[in-house]
Amino acid sequence: MVRILNEVRPVITSAMNDRLLQAFMREEVEDTLFQMFPTKAPGHDDSEWGRECLRV
Repeated sequence: MVRILNEVRPVITSAMNDRLLQAFMREEVEDTLFQMFPTKAPGHDDSEWGRECLRV
């Protein structure tokens, strides 16, 4: 297994990783959720969960 993992080349740069590790702001999450089409979900979903969560 170690031999296989040693052959895997990283595709995330240090700069990308630094950005991914930064704290996110509530506004970023809200903007992203509200940009999504309201009926989009990874599977069957009867509610607009993103908007419902933000109301809480």
